Amino acid sequence: MITDHVQMLAYVVAGHDTTSSTLSWGLMYLADHPQSQDKLRYHLAHAFSQTVAEQRQPTVQEIITSNAPYVDAVIEEILRVSVVLPMISREALVDTTILGYPIPMGTLVMCLSNGPSFFSRGIAVDESLRTKESAKVAGWDVESMDTFRPERWLEDDGSFNPRKGPMNSFGGGPRGCFGKRLAYMRCVF
Repeated sequence: MITDHVQMLAYVVAGHDTTSSTLSWGLMYLADHPQSQDKLRYHLAHAFSQTVAEQRQPTVQEIITSNAPYVDAVIEEILRVSVVLPMISREALVDTTILGYPIPMGTLVMCLSNGPSFFSRGIAVDESLRTKESAKVAGWDVESMDTFRPERWLEDDGSFNPRKGPMNSFGGGPRGCFGKRLAYMRCVF
């Protein structure tokens, strides 16, 4: 069990570099895509219309309870394209099989967060080898996978769907990054 002190130290040490890098990449992508920047401003002003009218910053409570799907989509797209952590590793705790390949207990498995399936067409895989848990994520238009496009995370009704495409910025499951919730807290500036 991780103690509160160790967890806080990990937030500060591990989160410092990744957070500053992600913010820097985010500023660059928004500067390079003024139409996304304009759309983000519009959605922020709409989500926080009362704070705009009162000419004040939103409170933490207003930020965490707001419904701003486009803001969420921008955050998700920045995390996807910035690839601050290009891979994660996991040790197999039991003998297992991945896409038909036997993986002995103790093997270090490296999982990329960039490359095919993230920025280009995925590598062909015999779909019958996938387990239910590794079901393929719905694909995107492969011609635009290498571009910054927050709209890819939105459903037809405008709602945000974090499972709409491949994402591995924080790992997943019980061994995923415990700083994910902190990283996803919206910052309005």
